[in-house]
Amino acid sequence: MAVQVNKERIRVEEPPMDLVEGRQSAVVYFSGMIDGFRVWYRFNPNAEAGKIKNIEPVAQLYSDREIQGGWAVTDEDDLYWAGGLDLGSEPPTSSKLLLKHSPILLSPRRWLQESDSRKLPRVTPFIQPLDRKLYVVAGSQHRYSASSDWTKCGEVYDLDKKTWEYLNAHFQPFNNKDYQAAVGLKDGTKMGFYNLSDPASILFLDLTSAKIHHEDHPSFSLGIKSLITLSHVSARMPAVFREDTFYWFTYDLQLHGYDFNLKTWFHSPSLITLFPPLKLDDPFSPILVDLHNGKLLVVIVDHPG
Repeated sequence: MAVQVNKERIRVEEPPMDLVEGRQSAVVYFSGMIDGFRVWYRFNPNAEAGKIKNIEPVAQLYSDREIQGGWAVTDEDDLYWAGGLDLGSEPPTSSKLLLKHSPILLSPRRWLQESDSRKLPRVTPFIQPLDRKLYVVAGSQHRYSASSDWTKCGEVYDLDKKTWEYLNAHFQPFNNKDYQAAVGLKDGTKMGFYNLSDPASILFLDLTSAKIHHEDHPSFSLGIKSLITLSHVSARMPAVFREDTFYWFTYDLQLHGYDFNLKTWFHSPSLITLFPPLKLDDPFSPILVDLHNGKLLVVIVDHPG
């Protein structure tokens, strides 16, 4: 079944205006591994209230070709994959490729090579599309790969000019921290990153000015039990960021929010009376989606049977 996927990343895109209802609707993309393939699916959460049945397969990528990469979807519904480890080389090295899958391609396994000249061949980068550009940020170096320029935080690909440029923010703020990128931009141009270690910290990268703002947040700690749960969920599904607040939905069926300006947590009542609880080792993570209309949507996957 399409929904039986270990969901790792999520993107919420806003497609062209819905001419029937005169409004925009969110489309959710998610990815995971099935039978040796990395696969992508998408659904429209507004299609049917209560249950989601219109899950569509989008693309497949051989896991033995590229792993440990990052991906993003543009407003044109083009799917891009960058970074990763090329297992076709001996020894395996960090890939310099940028791959593209377009909805006009009839085969989900057909990818186009958009570029083969990335400046910073790192694995596990974060990718953010903005204004016809792809920002490939952070990442790590694989032991068999050529040394990257660690004075650079990332690189930028211009989809129209087909060229790469450095993102000149310094990489140093990312050192010694295992940052995770949140879904959503602050003020339309700033990527939000968070780290749940002790002391916890938050980092914002302005993509247009290449400036970084970093803050330590000792109050990020929730307490032992809740923090373990939150860290586990965060490792699988990133936080959703909107209006100065990071949001997570955890396995105890609670919504947790952290306002980084007020440095304050708030927690919703649990939905455990409405749904069966999930376990920490459950492969089906809850999906939290910002619908961009003042509402958050939680998707909980039904177990087979």
